[in-house]
Amino acid sequence: ACGAAPLHGLLLAAADHDLRGTLLDLRTSGDTAGDRSRVVGYGAFGFAPQDGP
Repeated sequence: ACGAAPLHGLLLAAADHDLRGTLLDLRTSGDTAGDRSRVVGYGAFGFAPQDGP
């Protein structure tokens, strides 16, 4: 997947800083372009400090 190395770095940094990831939204290019025969997927995630220990 494109962006795999930067995403891996982000996840390592988030773990080092005790941040929790939360899914905000998932979409594909078919959601806007209409053609669902070939799509690209997109995900939006937020990171914030974890609650509790």
